[in-house]
Amino acid sequence: CRLQDKTAIVQGLGLPFAATIWTPYGVPVACAGILPNHVAWAYLAADMRKWMIPTVRAGERVFAEYIRVVGPAWATIDETQPNRVRLARALGFAPDGERWVRR
Repeated sequence: CRLQDKTAIVQGLGLPFAATIWTPYGVPVACAGILPNHVAWAYLAADMRKWMIPTVRAGERVFAEYIRVVGPAWATIDETQPNRVRLARALGFAPDGERWVRR
């Protein structure tokens, strides 16, 4: 998978921002970003299971750069959905009260 615009998205960061993650075949499998209030969001393709590892790696690079440049990101995770919790943890988010935070 490749991350559209790589971490250049974060350089000179203007919020909100978003990135799309593509398969080598040019098919988008995930889109994610951060809103002006520093809340992270994501939409994932229903069939992205085989692309999960490269997707998480690409997302991790963006979040690491975001945190380095801007600071913490927050997310609301539906904790009744194990796949969503697993993805949030893989991206470095951890529970912090009612929301999850990536520092």
